[in-house]
Amino acid sequence: MNERIREFAIQSGSMEWGDSVIPATMNIEKFAELIVRECIEQVKDFYQEDRFDCFNAAERIKEHFGVDL
Repeated sequence: MNERIREFAIQSGSMEWGDSVIPATMNIEKFAELIVRECIEQVKDFYQEDRFDCFNAAERIKEHFGVDL
């Protein structure tokens, strides 16, 4: 699990159990909000670097979260 996503899960109420995160008590709306906010920050940073286009923004988000599509 990507460390940032793990942090979001914990901030949303999930419990840590050793190396695992147990989402039984997770506030899913809070979890989704944290992810969306992080995506917005990634795109804003990219835009400020004056290299913005949709493809590059998508690639930056994929890399940030360690997602393969």
